[in-house]
Amino acid sequence: MAEAAVIGLPDAERGERVCAVRTLHAGTAHPSLADVVAYLRDSGRMPQKLLEQLEIVDELPRNGLGKTSRRSRPPAAATPHVRLSAPDRVLGYS
Repeated sequence: MAEAAVIGLPDAERGERVCAVRTLHAGTAHPSLADVVAYLRDSGRMPQKLLEQLEIVDELPRNGLGKTSRRSRPPAAATPHVRLSAPDRVLGYS
């Protein structure tokens, strides 16, 4: 992983879903959402902080100062190469 940002996305059922937007180093394979969720669960994260969606993009959106902008989704030109959404069984929801 080169960079990551975690954002909340609107969700009709729960109000908001947790989404990580990541870039990868060249030649790096993308991780599965299940692997990332397992890592977070094993590191003691609370269930409500587990990812429900993972997007792999070429670059993260930036503001005028060059900082990662969490308020905006990646531009249309940076459509995710990979978009993974978690079924409830991966996250442990009933």
